[in-house]
Amino acid sequence: IAIDEELVRLDAKQLQPLEDMVNARSNLAVVLMSSGEVERAEPLFREVVEQRRSLLERLPERADYHFDLGVSCHNLGRFLRENRGDLVGALELELEGIEHELAARAFNPAEPRYAWSLRGQFLSLCTTILESQDHALLAAQVQRWMELEPTAPDDAIQAASFLSRSIPLAEVDPSLPETERAETAERYAKHGLELIRLAIDQGFADFKL
Repeated sequence: IAIDEELVRLDAKQLQPLEDMVNARSNLAVVLMSSGEVERAEPLFREVVEQRRSLLERLPERADYHFDLGVSCHNLGRFLRENRGDLVGALELELEGIEHELAARAFNPAEPRYAWSLRGQFLSLCTTILESQDHALLAAQVQRWMELEPTAPDDAIQAASFLSRSIPLAEVDPSLPETERAETAERYAKHGLELIRLAIDQGFADFKL
């Protein structure tokens, strides 16, 4: 990492050394988190997000820069949720990450890893939203998730599960009139059943999951 930092100082206009430095820091942060060294991992995760934002500002039409920033936002967001209990910070980062990964796919729809990564991003995002108990936002993000092509049967089942857990939240939501609570819960239930039928039509059969 130190060598790459020196290269960046010598020639700030060349982006490759900066990319290499950021990638090295990102990998180190993941290793540290996996090893339980969360205090050392957090500042690296934060630096990586800021540095990837800087790269994207220089070349905003680079699909890979959008993708890398999206992944880094996800990594920091998940870190905050799992290690700090910071659902607000995690949600903000994961929503940002989704937007960047969607942008990457829009720039380069033929890249298969973008679609694969988005599935994991939406799964993590919906987990964060569920923990924050925002059923309306959860239903909205489930809808966006299911608009991805192609839709995988496992994804549809996961999405239906999130909707089913949104039902009791809607039923007791004090911000909704009582009649609207019931209507909202029923809408979630219907959508969840539609997703289960979709998964079955696509060959899903393992309902032990």
